[in-house]
Amino acid sequence: MATSRRPRTAPATTEQEARMSVEEVSGRTVEDAVERALARLGVARDRVDVEVIREGKRGLLGVGGEAAIVRGTTQGDVT
Repeated sequence: MATSRRPRTAPATTEQEARMSVEEVSGRTVEDAVERALARLGVARDRVDVEVIREGKRGLLGVGGEAAIVRGTTQGDVT
């Protein structure tokens, strides 16, 4: 089961930073995590910067794997 975490962030220091949204999300694959981040942010892929935090690993026979984690940040004036 995939879970998501919200990163700890400092207060925005500029007007542009104040308009940004950040979501840190996990999924079975990087692609799955990106899709989850886009859904949470409510924007199209071309409006989000994606940073792969962890690519994830498949476990042996489905046991011991790690989820992929990405951080999606909206660009500019997205509200």
